Amino acid sequence: MSIVIPKKIRNHLRDQQFKLDEIGLSDSTILMTEKFVLKISPLSAEADNEVTMLQEWLPGKLPVPKIIEVEHKNQQLFVLMERLNGLSAAEPSVRQQPQQLMQALAKALKQLWDLDINSCPSDQSLKNKLDQARSNIRQNRVDIHQLEAKSFGLNGITDPMALLIWLEANQPKEDLVFSHGDFCLPNVFFSHDVSRVSGYIDLGRAGIADRYQDIALAYRSLKHNFAGVYDDYQVAEADAFELFTYLEITPDWDKINYYRLLDELF
Repeated sequence: MSIVIPKKIRNHLRDQQFKLDEIGLSDSTILMTEKFVLKISPLSAEADNEVTMLQEWLPGKLPVPKIIEVEHKNQQLFVLMERLNGLSAAEPSVRQQPQQLMQALAKALKQLWDLDINSCPSDQSLKNKLDQARSNIRQNRVDIHQLEAKSFGLNGITDPMALLIWLEANQPKEDLVFSHGDFCLPNVFFSHDVSRVSGYIDLGRAGIADRYQDIALAYRSLKHNFAGVYDDYQVAEADAFELFTYLEITPDWDKINYYRLLDELF
């Protein structure tokens, strides 16, 4: 892989050694050193929104990485930021204590939802999300090879456009909060004793949205990580359903299904 890093960013890095981070399914390239993370993404509204969230709105509200430098080059966005301390929620050592993990995730979700959204500059409510989804389909940005098989074959859903039509016709009533937008285990970091959140990453889809945007992805991510889908490390005794106990809610399965399906188009 050959990447030409802009000079302004190279000046911060000097002789530090990079490691490629291969966790995650995004179209970004993540290079890591002991102190920094360099995120290289195609130019997009999502990439711009992450910079806005990290630079302008979230500092002082949530623990997020500090941006050091932002550069555009060859239709790519280079964002150099400080590396978070702590453990990813997806780490096997964290999953070994599933009840502790789910309790910590519930606290993290409530921390997000407690933010005052009146001044939030990012509207990720359904009207805008569905418009973004349509644009993703038209620009061939929906990777059909990463879609879950069970997303198709029901209710006449046979392909991404059919899925979008179904989503547009079945929009649930929204309960708007501040949403992470991609609340999967690798995007949440905890202190080493998993007693507190040490940071959130991958905030390109963050903004005002229904709380089930986060709940649906958190539940799906827990199920997949407990089953060892990504790294073969299974936690057989864990039951992701316990997340709802810690959230103190009765799950709305229609909404969970809806937002899981919506995420297929991103």
